[in-house]
Amino acid sequence: MDPDECRRRFVAEERAVLATTGTDQRPHLVPVTFAVVGDTVVVAVDHKPKRSTDLRRLRNIRQNASVAFLVDGWSSDWSTPVPRRPISRRCRSATRSTGTSRRSAR
Repeated sequence: MDPDECRRRFVAEERAVLATTGTDQRPHLVPVTFAVVGDTVVVAVDHKPKRSTDLRRLRNIRQNASVAFLVDGWSSDWSTPVPRRPISRRCRSATRSTGTSRRSAR
């Protein structure tokens, strides 16, 4: 698949799975919402109550900035099959976190 088509499909999705590992090299997968700004994928970190503000995904990114994203055409409506193949995208690492809840223009 050419890079433009890969990017178009990636940006069109509403959610992704973020894969990180810390210094322990144990994989950690978490569903996320995201936006693409230029060549940067921005992941939302909401303000809902959590057990701790020391989220494993953020701690892992501080320890190992290499991450992976998977978008798979997921839908909560299981009555209609989603005829798409999973698209994974290797992204440049980013050590700066910013929160956003708005998607970029498609």
